[in-house]
Amino acid sequence: MAGKLIILVTLILSSITFYSQIEHKDLTVKREGIYKEIDVDKSYNILTILKTKGSSKEKDKAMELVLQKPNEYIPVVLCALSTELMAKGQKDEGAFWYFVGVIRTFYDVKRCNDTSVSDAPAILTEDYGPGVYEYVNKDLIKFEEIILKAIDFVRKNKEEYDQRYINLHGMEAFMTGLDKKNPTMELSLPKDSWPKIKEETLMAYYEEFKQYEDYLKKKNN
Repeated sequence: MAGKLIILVTLILSSITFYSQIEHKDLTVKREGIYKEIDVDKSYNILTILKTKGSSKEKDKAMELVLQKPNEYIPVVLCALSTELMAKGQKDEGAFWYFVGVIRTFYDVKRCNDTSVSDAPAILTEDYGPGVYEYVNKDLIKFEEIILKAIDFVRKNKEEYDQRYINLHGMEAFMTGLDKKNPTMELSLPKDSWPKIKEETLMAYYEEFKQYEDYLKKKNN
């Protein structure tokens, strides 16, 4: 059980800089070949405002844009939105968007053909999760309600961002940047497999939440 809980809760000791690279548009190796085609600028621009350079007014506008069309932004943007909402006292809403972001990241990992991106959800948890978990761990009934709401949202909404963003942080992109040769494999698994992958991801996430819930109950008794 402990091994599974680590996925959902944290990998604090991880040294991988997955999303720190996204936040600053600072990839270790310049994008080359097919990786140049991946559409991430819209998300990167919003993320830059939310994470670093935005004034209070600019952040409010960025949040408004994301909330209007949340399906158009890569998951880390939803997690950055979560942080801002939590800071404004909108903790239930903030926690909800955090879990939507994390669940979608799990989904994106599973439909990606590069297995070296598998640590992405753990990095999101490390970077954005502590404040959320500090809040939701205090009320397990509300915690489950938020998880179910997030799962329902992911199930019912189509992702409208370029899911290949996640490939930018795998070894295949790194090697392409070095030798300037496109990968021989497709970046993502076939689209006809995505519905099954999504449903399996949602079911697995809820199962792991229930295991985490049991862990908390035993810990608190």
